[in-house]
Amino acid sequence: MAKEYNFNEKELNLIQSTSWNAETGVQELTTPYEFDETLGDYIKVTVYDNNNRYVTELKSNDEELLEQLNQENLKFIYRDTATNKIFIKVNELLRISNLDTGRYELRFDFLRDVFYDLYNTNPEYFPIYSET
Repeated sequence: MAKEYNFNEKELNLIQSTSWNAETGVQELTTPYEFDETLGDYIKVTVYDNNNRYVTELKSNDEELLEQLNQENLKFIYRDTATNKIFIKVNELLRISNLDTGRYELRFDFLRDVFYDLYNTNPEYFPIYSET
């Protein structure tokens, strides 16, 4: 049975991007966070077994995984065009990773590759290893 978490408004406000005001000691809400792959945002799904042991991780910016999904006409991230909300079909990810049977605990991390913009807009800055 899947676990589902519904966050109340206060919890959602804590999850959204915020800024810290040192004078008042208050963390004020500035603007809701928008997930944007063009800025290097990606999702990492970490899979654990019943005994809380690490099994694997799946990243929405993994080109090999995206190609596997694409071959089956699937996506890692689905987006509702009306609301711009994102969705993940976990069963598809588990199946493509040959984990379609069993019980798993999943951890979702919403991350940003801070070097994404640098390397994708300025490839000349990409570090190249050389022994000379």
